[in-house]
Amino acid sequence: MNKNDLRYLKTEKNLKSAFLTLIEEKPCHDITVKDICKQAQCSRNTFYLHYEVKEDLYQTIMADILDNLADAFETRVSHISQIDDNVSRTYTNSIIDSISRNKKAIGILAARDKGLFLKQFTETIFDKCMLGTQKLSKKGDSPAVRLNNAYLASSITGFIFEWLKHPDISDTEAKELLFTIHRQTMETCYQAL
Repeated sequence: MNKNDLRYLKTEKNLKSAFLTLIEEKPCHDITVKDICKQAQCSRNTFYLHYEVKEDLYQTIMADILDNLADAFETRVSHISQIDDNVSRTYTNSIIDSISRNKKAIGILAARDKGLFLKQFTETIFDKCMLGTQKLSKKGDSPAVRLNNAYLASSITGFIFEWLKHPDISDTEAKELLFTIHRQTMETCYQAL
């Protein structure tokens, strides 16, 4: 089976969409493969060509979101002294853009999840912040650096999850707010780096 085939990709998208629609209505443990297939308008055989069990579909949706999020935290400079307002704005805009691409799915998973998604979300940000810090700072992996990055990861996660509760705040407004907060936070954090 060619996973780049348009039919395969369309079915994959339909399965993910179907699962997200269903998980809005009821807990994951109450969703059956039959429910997913009915919602996606495909056969059980088609489902099993893509996934062994429904939990694999759930994990794939989470992994897609977290991979997209991780890409947004990619370090774009080689030294901390290169970070200016333009670099910071590009960084924070990239974060908001990654969330915007998956806003509905993140909202659904956050609402239905019992903490696992939130934990993995925060850990993804923490891990990327640690990699960035190790690239930009000579301090490497110290307790102070870990605490600094734990604070950043939790703060950004809190900002994102609170923003998702307020659909009246546009992406543009969220970008400006995150940039302003992040710039002020990083001025303090640079001292720890």
